[in-house]
Amino acid sequence: MSEIPMGESQLAEMERQLRMLMNIAAGDPPRHVSAEAVRRGVRRHRLTVNLAAAAAIVAFGGIGVAVAAQNAGIGVMPAARGLPAGVPPYYIIDSYAGHGPVVAVRATQGGALTGSVHCPAAKPADTVASMAAAANETFYMVCQKTTGTQPPDVLLSRIYRFRLSSSGRVTDLVPVRGGTFAGLSAKSIAVTPSGSEIAVSVHPGAQPYGTTRPEVIVIDPATGGHRIWRGAPPTPGKVYFPAFELSLSADGKELAFLSEPRCIDKKKFPSCKHLGGEEELAVFHAGGGGRLATARVLVKQARLMRIDTGFINDAVLSPDGASVIVVEVGWPENTAVSIVTVSTATGRQSGVLYREASPNGGFSYGAFSADPTRRWFLLDAGRSRGAVNGWIDHGKLVKLKPAVGGDLSFEVW
Repeated sequence: MSEIPMGESQLAEMERQLRMLMNIAAGDPPRHVSAEAVRRGVRRHRLTVNLAAAAAIVAFGGIGVAVAAQNAGIGVMPAARGLPAGVPPYYIIDSYAGHGPVVAVRATQGGALTGSVHCPAAKPADTVASMAAAANETFYMVCQKTTGTQPPDVLLSRIYRFRLSSSGRVTDLVPVRGGTFAGLSAKSIAVTPSGSEIAVSVHPGAQPYGTTRPEVIVIDPATGGHRIWRGAPPTPGKVYFPAFELSLSADGKELAFLSEPRCIDKKKFPSCKHLGGEEELAVFHAGGGGRLATARVLVKQARLMRIDTGFINDAVLSPDGASVIVVEVGWPENTAVSIVTVSTATGRQSGVLYREASPNGGFSYGAFSADPTRRWFLLDAGRSRGAVNGWIDHGKLVKLKPAVGGDLSFEVW
C-alpha cells in the first residue's frame, strides 16, 4: 500500500470551493455570499466562521429560555481516566494538519496513533473521499481515482470495507461487492449498523457537483445489487433539491438526506421561490429505489431557527427513525453550535445534547459524526483561538488529542 499524498486533500478542498462558486452562479446565492458560505456549500462539514465581532447570543428559534437554562454549565471537560461503556475505543480522522498520516486511526483515550488507512496500492494512489462506520469497529470508505487536472475529475469510485483490531490496527480490507462506480464521483456514504445496506450519493465524475440530477445508490453488499433513488435535474425556474449527508435507519428501511433547496437561474425566473431554508428528508423502503421527490420532510430549518441567522450543518437519523440529530450553527448573529434532537413525528425540537457559544468573537467548525448507536458524537468545533476536537459526554465536550482545530476533512467512529 502507498500513502496518500498530503496535497490531495488540499486539492479536493479547492475543488469543492470552486464547484460551490459555480453553484452560486447557477442558482440562488446563499443567504450571505462569502468565503464562509463557499466553505460550507458542497462539503458541509468543512466550515470556518471567523467574525471580528458578534452580537449578544440569543436563543435559536424554538429553543427558548427553558432550554437556555438547561444548557447552563455546558462546556469543555478534561478526559476521564477510562471511557464510559459503549464509547468507541478508536476514531479515524482525515486531517492535513501535520499530525502524522493523512487518514489516521487514533485511540479515543489519549490520542495514540495506532494505525493508518490507505486505499489499495495504485499509481498514483487513490484518495479516501469519505467514510462511514458500522457496528463492531467496521468501517466503509470511498476511494477515488482522479485525473491530474485542477480541479480533478473523478475517473472511478470504489467502496472498501475494513475492520479495526483490538489494538486499533487496520485489518480485513476488502472491496465491497457492487461498490465500484466507473466515471462517477461518490460523495456522502451511509451504512446500517449490521452492514446489510450501504447508501452513497453519486454524480458524474467529470461534472461539477450541483449541476446534474442527484442520485443515491443503495447497495446490497451480499448480492452486489443496486437500487437507485433519482432526483430531478437542475432546471431553470424550478426548485432544485441536492442530496448530501446521508443516513440510514438501523433496519435499512429509511434513507434520510440533508438538502438545501434553491432556485436555478432565479434572475430569469424571479417567480421561483423557496423560503423554508434547509431540510432533512427521508424516503421509505430505501432498498427499493425510486424518486427522491417522494421524500417526506422530517425537519425544516425554518421551524428551528430564523433562516437568516443560522443554518443546519449536519443531520443524522436515529436508529429507530423516531428522531433526527441536528447540528445547528448560528451565524452571523449567533456565534454558536448546538446539537439537538428533532422529532420526526412533529418536526419540532425535542432535546438539546450539546451547546457551545463564543459571544465575543469567531467560531470554527470542522466536522461532526455519530457512532452507529447514535449515542456518542464526535465534534470538531469551538472558539477560533482555542478550537478543540472532542466527543460529547452528557452535554460536555471531552477533548481528543491531538487538538486539530478544524483543519480536517472528516472524522468517524
